[in-house]
Amino acid sequence: MEESIPNENKGFRMLSKMGWKAGQTLGKDEANSAALIEPIIPQQYAKNAGLGSSMPGPVPTSSNPKEERKKSVWEKTRARYKVLGDEPPPPASSSPEFED
Repeated sequence: MEESIPNENKGFRMLSKMGWKAGQTLGKDEANSAALIEPIIPQQYAKNAGLGSSMPGPVPTSSNPKEERKKSVWEKTRARYKVLGDEPPPPASSSPEFED
């Protein structure tokens, strides 16, 4: 998360309308040395880890949850077939391929 939020972001637009500018801190006291300028970076924890877990999990690389779910189901299917000693057929492409 090294990139800043885009100008089209709803939160960015709302803050801008209230007089905030990029690089400023939020709140009444701008000279406060403890005020944060950079956003807090979120950490994702392992699935079903629960409160108080100290083991962060991998952050998904794709921003498309549908593709992540599809990939997860495919990996689980491959693991089941591998136990049986067979290899499943490759996943169907979402767009048909035409050959000349």
